[in-house]
Amino acid sequence: MIDPQVGYLMQLAAANREVAQEQRLNPETAMSDFEGVASATWLKLNDDGSGQVEYRGKEYTTLSYGTRSIRKGTKVNMEFRKGFYVTYW
Repeated sequence: MIDPQVGYLMQLAAANREVAQEQRLNPETAMSDFEGVASATWLKLNDDGSGQVEYRGKEYTTLSYGTRSIRKGTKVNMEFRKGFYVTYW
C-alpha cells in the first residue's frame, strides 16, 4: 500500500510532466518566442550589463556572452535558456 502523501506527489509529478509537454508542443503557450537559436541584430549594451537586441521587429533584453566589443547592427545568436534570453557572438 502506498502512503497517501507519496501517491499525491506521484500524481502531481505526472500532471506537471503532462502540462510541461503540452507547453513544449504548443507554440502559443511556449515561454519563448521561438525555438532553438535565432539570428538577432545587436542594438546596444545597457548600463546594467545586459544586451539589447532586435528579432523580427521586437526588442529583447538579453544576457550577453560576447568575448569582444561589437557594433550596433551586428548579427548575433540568441536563444532562450532557463527563463532568460541569451546572446552570444
